[in-house]
Amino acid sequence: MGTGKKIVLSVITILLLIALLGGGGYLAVTWLIPTMHYRQAEQLLQEEKYDEAAAAFLELGEFQGAAERVPLILYQKALHLRDEKQYEEAILQFEELGDFTPGSARIGNGLPAAVQADETRLEVIRSEIEAEHYDEALELLDQLGDYMSRLTSAGTPGSTTDDLRTQIAVARAKRLVTIGKLEDGAEKLLAVTKVEEPVRILGNIGLELGLEISDRTWQDYRELLQEIRYRQAGSALLLSDFDTAEKYLEMAGDYENAEELLANAKQAFDLVYMAHYADGSGNISPIATSYLWIHSRISPNGDPVSIVMEEDFSTSDVDLRFFGAGTKIYSQRRQEGEYIFTFAYEGSEMESEQDRETHLVAAFSPDYTLINTKKIFADTAEDIEFPSSRNWKIVTDEELADTVRDGFRKRRELDLARSGYLAFADATDDPAIAHYCCEKDCLNVGTHCVSDATSRRYYCDEHYTGE
Repeated sequence: MGTGKKIVLSVITILLLIALLGGGGYLAVTWLIPTMHYRQAEQLLQEEKYDEAAAAFLELGEFQGAAERVPLILYQKALHLRDEKQYEEAILQFEELGDFTPGSARIGNGLPAAVQADETRLEVIRSEIEAEHYDEALELLDQLGDYMSRLTSAGTPGSTTDDLRTQIAVARAKRLVTIGKLEDGAEKLLAVTKVEEPVRILGNIGLELGLEISDRTWQDYRELLQEIRYRQAGSALLLSDFDTAEKYLEMAGDYENAEELLANAKQAFDLVYMAHYADGSGNISPIATSYLWIHSRISPNGDPVSIVMEEDFSTSDVDLRFFGAGTKIYSQRRQEGEYIFTFAYEGSEMESEQDRETHLVAAFSPDYTLINTKKIFADTAEDIEFPSSRNWKIVTDEELADTVRDGFRKRRELDLARSGYLAFADATDDPAIAHYCCEKDCLNVGTHCVSDATSRRYYCDEHYTGE
């Protein structure tokens, strides 16, 4: 039997006894029946039937202060709606209560209903952030108006407009980083402070700029921006693009081993050489030219700095559409003198002469303007009769040298993309790799490819213009 039925039966029993004894009519009307209804209202409240409970207490009027409990019941109803993520209904209920404040700090932290309405709006913003609906979160934040003064006066910490905008920027930037869009992530963070590389400023940037940003939010902001710059430097190092790497490593400051990598990058070098290609009979071809790029290789994870040689055979002018088809990579094995290095071929199959592993010896001039190479047998270090040696001259045309380096780097980007580096994903059409929309700040996967001789871009349905 339910609790409500038990109460009704108990009261009826009492009424019958009173009736039998006589003279109990007045007592039943003024005390026993209201008491029964009061207990029923309490039961409704315990069952979280707030509207029914409020109506029941309101009907009881002044009996034991029943009507005075109605605002608190509706306040609890609004809290319950918010817990159930029924945000619009909760906000409406809080607004109807106006300036009502619960008497106990245990209920809603004792905050006025108007403040709770704004807190609920903040909860909506946080839920939009969690759902990665960042534009919607910013729009809702703009609609809050002067809520901040009410929250501040109520003693609620860490809910300023500046703080929330920074949290949104950090959340969006983190998502952009995970899909390889590092520059977009950095731009979103920098837009908050409108200061170039604020990671260089110690302490809380908010104090410097007059922004109200909590220490924790600023710490998240600063660490993420440093991480982005460190990752951008790492991507540049993978391509041996030392100028770009130095720029980003300086921005990264003391993040992880950035300072060590910066010192290495400052001592790195890359030089392009050119020589005519000799055929198997020793004849120099008038139409084929071989390009050699010798450069430092600095691994972002701190592996020892090494020297790498890459060779490409290009017919006539360098054409980036076909660059890399005849490329060989030689990795440093040992250094025999200040300007003499021995390299081994890094290919899918070990290069061999007469079924024996070969190495390449490179001797530089002291000013690095000339290089002589020859092949030797790896096991005996004997010279291989043909080709005995090859004389390379440094390319003095900087535009041509840049084009050759770009060609090597584009092939390297392709290798990295196939290895799963999302920052270089657009270098390949591999369907196993996610290609995200090239539109700035877009988190969608790109399904439309737009390409030309040297680049490839992807767009989602939303941003594809049919070009």
